[in-house]
Amino acid sequence: MPVRRNAPFLLVLAALVLLALNLRAPFVALAPVMQDIQAGLGVSAATAGLLTSIPVLCFAVLTPFSSALIGRTGPERAVAGTICGVLLGTILRSLGGPETAFAGTVVMGAAIAIGNIVVPIIVHRDIPRERIGLVMGVYVAAMNIGTMTVTIGMAPLAELLGWRLALSAWAVMAVLAAIVWTPAFGWGGPGRQPANADADADADADADADADHSPASPAPADGLAEPADDAGAGPPRIEDRTTRPFRPAWRSLTGWLLAIAFSAQSFSYYAFSAWLPSILSDTAGMGTVQAGSAASIFQGVAIAGAIGTPLLMRLLGATGAAAFMSACWLSVPLGLLFLPQLWWLWLSLGGVAQAGIFTVLLTVIAQISRSAAQAASLSVLMHAVGYAVAAFGPPVLGGVHSAAGGWAAPLGLELGLLAIMTVCLIGATLRNR
Repeated sequence: MPVRRNAPFLLVLAALVLLALNLRAPFVALAPVMQDIQAGLGVSAATAGLLTSIPVLCFAVLTPFSSALIGRTGPERAVAGTICGVLLGTILRSLGGPETAFAGTVVMGAAIAIGNIVVPIIVHRDIPRERIGLVMGVYVAAMNIGTMTVTIGMAPLAELLGWRLALSAWAVMAVLAAIVWTPAFGWGGPGRQPANADADADADADADADADHSPASPAPADGLAEPADDAGAGPPRIEDRTTRPFRPAWRSLTGWLLAIAFSAQSFSYYAFSAWLPSILSDTAGMGTVQAGSAASIFQGVAIAGAIGTPLLMRLLGATGAAAFMSACWLSVPLGLLFLPQLWWLWLSLGGVAQAGIFTVLLTVIAQISRSAAQAASLSVLMHAVGYAVAAFGPPVLGGVHSAAGGWAAPLGLELGLLAIMTVCLIGATLRNR
């Protein structure tokens, strides 16, 4: 690949942060002004609610096509499509009637689906190995900062400007992302010098020098690399990370462990986000306003989880960090079942954990991948399966609550899913130590 002079690390990090701010906040921004949107569009509450669920469904349905698009256009042009799609979708959603709002939401969801996949590819390619955890932590933290910003600021802004202008105001963040991305990465053609290119070139040279003297090497434990065609011909040449062959994620045990872990994590996150105020009202005896404010803790402390997880991974390793964050996540349904009066503790631990687990998952993908194509393959499988499952989180938890007449059964369901997440996530990290 043609290369160009590397941009400063802080500029690259700023570009990724601004991209992250455009990957969740635009559709989360609807919640604080949902009643205004419902009245303005003249639709039912259920129809208005689809505006928040459509992006998640887009993530699930369009993720495989996103990978193919990235492969054809390259990561930089894929990011351009993401930013332009978010910008166009944000503006369309704020214009006209229900048809235009839904069209804009679909455009936005498709654009964000591309962004979800392209970030691990770029991080794998351009970020030094020792900084991958830090970058992924800051990236996830930026998502949560964007979510918090629109949650807190959208209602006051809507009172000042009206809900249409308030929603379209987030388009400024897409413009800022485009401005900073241009000097950091460009939009195609010559790209950045891959951060790990020198190390991989040295590995190639060492492998060639030792080829006639080394015994055949066993396959790596993660099961993701393809075996040599002829075991008697000596060890396969260690190829550059950008071209090294790999086993498709759907044929990999590690890939499916990551996908199942992300499915349980995402199902739990979206289900809790939707029903926490109701759970707190019924289990902790809170009023509606107090329960809504208390539930915001779950989102707010996520920033600490995203930023702190890379340090935890340095201290405990990926497996230790995964176990610690999983234990924190498990404490939420357990605590709300048996000690609901300590709700603030359980929501704080869960908020840290939900962002921390996501950081661990993204970091593991970037670290174990031997090429950008493998990073894309793992990311596609994880996101496609995970978001398909996540879309059922709120209705399933609500349905179980209605059928059981209380929150014990839904919280028990969450406990079981998070236990599955724990086993799969730890298993994935153990296979790649």
